[in-house]
Amino acid sequence: MRYGLVAENPLEWAVLASGIVPTPLIDAWAAAFSRALVAATDLGVFESLKDGPQPAAAVAQACGSDPRATEKLLNLLVSLRHLRERDDAYSLTKATRRWLLKDELCALEQPDDPLAGSGYIASLGVLRSYRGRGLGLALLRHGIATLFARGRRRVTLHVDSESLTGATRLYERAGMSVVRTSVAFERELRPGRR
Repeated sequence: MRYGLVAENPLEWAVLASGIVPTPLIDAWAAAFSRALVAATDLGVFESLKDGPQPAAAVAQACGSDPRATEKLLNLLVSLRHLRERDDAYSLTKATRRWLLKDELCALEQPDDPLAGSGYIASLGVLRSYRGRGLGLALLRHGIATLFARGRRRVTLHVDSESLTGATRLYERAGMSVVRTSVAFERELRPGRR
């Protein structure tokens, strides 16, 4: 089964096949896919395959990770078309080599990027009935401590600045500050309207 960006016409197929579209960046917007990409990047999966195909056990050893869990992650990355699998060995696709290796010119993470090397908290939430008890701050501090233990010295996350949940105040209490803001546009699509 194929997950992720799929071409719907010959022009889109040609553009995707050319490799000029940063498909890993687009796939990263889906929560499950972004977690797989973040985990693979943090573990060094892509870097471990930089010099050629490797079996799952060799990737797990290079990354210092559990062999069974690593194989599952590798298979997910194959389904997302970030890796190829042939004869029980995994290798990088052209797009992955171009966009996800740290030393490539087009890499998503550049050394001069102020957020390079950051850990990323993809999701944090507390049920409404449990809010106000310090659980959010405890979860956030645990996430920060885990990322620090993994060698990250900066933590980033995204939040809706207009959220009524108090999330922005929580992040500020944890010592975080705004480094970037963005605006998202949305349009509801209905049949018959263009």
